[in-house]
Amino acid sequence: MIRYADVHLQPWQVFYAREEAQRRHECQTRIGARTGTTAKVGLDSQTANEIGTICELATAVYTGIPEKFFDEADPNLPDIGRIEVRGTRKKDGDLRVYRPDVDKADFMVLAVIYELSDAGAVVRLEGWTWSEHAWNYSKPANFPPHPKRGPARYCLRTTLYPMGSLVKNHRLLEEVSR
Repeated sequence: MIRYADVHLQPWQVFYAREEAQRRHECQTRIGARTGTTAKVGLDSQTANEIGTICELATAVYTGIPEKFFDEADPNLPDIGRIEVRGTRKKDGDLRVYRPDVDKADFMVLAVIYELSDAGAVVRLEGWTWSEHAWNYSKPANFPPHPKRGPARYCLRTTLYPMGSLVKNHRLLEEVSR
């Protein structure tokens, strides 16, 4: 069984995700919040938000669960329904998880941006897992803790369930997303 699912986003969808990324960046700048792990480690806010919104939109398109773009952001809520999406551009990376993810989301999805251009984007949804599983069966990250989320761990991508099995459990996904 193929583990991953490739989601092709049209140019207008990428533009929409980038608008949301810009809005998030401006909100974070206004309140003094920042992304990244420390002042020297992690992505800048603009890049992190762009990766995040594109991967969230791809997950929403794939699962059929509506995205929450342009709603007031709440860092204590999952990204899509009951799913926390971890986006990256690292094609060989694993799923980064923080302890608070377990409390806010039932599922986690690893999403990788494979292609991004004026013609759209290709986002590979590498797989999914239960948030509790992601935390319990992961290895500590080798960088300083996030100032708010605490230490990160990495759940190996090889332990993720195939994306098709998440959609096959769509009824469960819908029930948990309410």
